Parts: sequence; structure tokens; C-alpha cells
Amino acid sequence: MPASGVDDDAVVVGDSSAVVDVGSDGFDDYNSEGAAAAAAAAAAVLSDVPPPVSDTVSDGDDAQGPDGVGGGPAQPTPAIQTATIGQSRNAACHFDFLIALDLETTCDENHANPGEIKVRKDQGEVIELSFAVVEVEKMEIVHQQQIFVKPEKTSLTLFCTNLTGISAAHLEDADGLNSAVEALNRFIETNIVSQSKSFCYVTHNDWDLRYQLPRECREKGVPLPIAYHIFFEIVTE
Repeated sequence: MPASGVDDDAVVVGDSSAVVDVGSDGFDDYNSEGAAAAAAAAAAVLSDVPPPVSDTVSDGDDAQGPDGVGGGPAQPTPAIQTATIGQSRNAACHFDFLIALDLETTCDENHANPGEIKVRKDQGEVIELSFAVVEVEKMEIVHQQQIFVKPEKTSLTLFCTNLTGISAAHLEDADGLNSAVEALNRFIETNIVSQSKSFCYVTHNDWDLRYQLPRECREKGVPLPIAYHIFFEIVTE
């Protein structure tokens, strides 16, 4: 590990087809197109975006998103309390690292007979958590990882497999959401927070961190650190 605590073999931002093989934590470490694309886009707009603000919509159990989904966050854990705004040497950004996060969830669609939809949007469960880490100073993706997640209550529909490319075989040996969130938290604590570096999440839409992850973590009792409620949404920002 270099001083920054991330991988030596970096992939220049923009090459979203490249793979960083870190393979030390037992998960499949290969290209996740959603997270890599978000990371590349984040780097491209860094000079134009202001510091993010905390997500206030999902800051209480009575907050609701689309389809009446509650947005209240689960209780934070002590390990990663907040994405502290640090003084990066890149004057255009207040953070040392950006973590582009992308979720895939169970879903379904039936225009002919909506009543037969097996998984409503407000019932979807995360089946893939992918993230790519951008070192702001170098404008490089220094780590990317894809974690499959086994759903507990909803099925993997044919529509979902066709949409995401995720099949039952991908999820057969996967762990639950708690393990996936813990793996990401552990990476951040070990490679960023312990190195006294700052970070912020980046998404290519606000659904992942404003509604889906807070709702599902609350329903399943998965602790979600406050840092997950501070993020850039690069499509509009």
C-alpha cells in the first residue's frame, strides 16, 4: 500500500473498461461499469461542482421518497461518523477521495398487467453494491469493487436479470446487505479514514443514497454511517 492507503496499480479516469485486481478481501474485484462510469464523470466535473450538503430529505422516519418510501436513515456507527471536509491539494475539490457508488436492486415490470408485478419499486432489495474510488489529486481510479448481495424477501425476476445482467448464479454464494455495507465501511476505515484523508460519495442519480439504501438498511436493521447522507449527484450538480 502507498501512503494514501490505496492500490499502486491505478487506472486513469475515463478508461471505464479497465480492471483493478486487488483481490485481498474475498470479494470479486473486477470492473463494475456503473461505478466506474460514475467515477469518470465525477472527475470530469470536479472543477464545476460546489461542496455537497447533507441529505436532509432522508433525515427522518417521516420523510418520504417516490412511491411513499420512507427516507429515514438507520443509526450511524462509531467507526465512520462523517465524511470530514478536508483540505485537498486540488483546490477545486474539498476532498481527497471521491467514492462513486452504484446499486442494482431486484425489480420487475409488466405494462400489460401492472397488478402482476412481482417486485414494486418500494420493495426492491440491493443485489449488487459497486464502488470506485477516485484519488482527486491524481484524477485516477485507484480501486474498484463489485459485491453481490443476496435478497431476503424479493425474487430475482427475468426482467431484472435482463436489465442488470445479474443471474441467480451470481447471488448463490452472496451474503446479505449487512456484509456488503460492512465491507465498504471497512475499506474506507482502513484505507482512507485511518490515513487522515477525507472523502465524499458520488452517485449518478439520487435514488441510491437518498432513498434505496437508507430505506432498506432501516428495514433490515443495518447500521448506516452518516457519511452516506453526504454526496454529489453528478447528473444535476
